Amino acid sequence: MTSAASATGRVMNRRVMNLAHFLRQAGRRHGERIGLVWGEARWSWAELDRRVDAMAAALAAGGVGKGDRVLVQSKREWADRAESIA
Repeated sequence: MTSAASATGRVMNRRVMNLAHFLRQAGRRHGERIGLVWGEARWSWAELDRRVDAMAAALAAGGVGKGDRVLVQSKREWADRAESIA
């Protein structure tokens, strides 16, 4: 069972939320609303979700699998590498 009632009677999901799941949910719920602001740059929740999916697909195509560790080294700002969440 993945859900249970809280003291307030609301159903709460017991499934562990990781950053990728959070981003997917935010992309579905908030779509084109601003999800990340870094200086003058703006990304919607949907755009962040697409970028992460693209990076995850590229990593998988290169043989990276669930549980593998990947080092991201970049001179660019972290916001430009949002897909590193993949």
